[in-house]
Amino acid sequence: ETGLVNTNKTFAKNNEAYSYTSASIDNVDGYLTADSWYRPKKILKNGTTWTKTTASDKRPLLMVYWPSRPIFVDYLNFMKKNGFVSAKRNFTTSDKTSDLFNAANQVQKNV
Repeated sequence: ETGLVNTNKTFAKNNEAYSYTSASIDNVDGYLTADSWYRPKKILKNGTTWTKTTASDKRPLLMVYWPSRPIFVDYLNFMKKNGFVSAKRNFTTSDKTSDLFNAANQVQKNV
């Protein structure tokens, strides 16, 4: 309830969990963790086309939900360091929320 979630309607709709069962969401004793993975309803095939997922199409939960702004920024800087998003400088907690979400969408396209 207090974390950051991408509000881009297209991304939000397609990134919804396929189901809320343990087959679709990894958990530890019923709890989500920082390294939980989940199966979204759709994925961006080749970064361009939303495609229905299969059971093997799990994605890290941190790709679509960030418990806090500093964690969101750390995630984006990690992805920048690993070549999944281009930026002239590191992301900061002072950046506009829309810029952070645009970068997160770019990461998702590149994954």
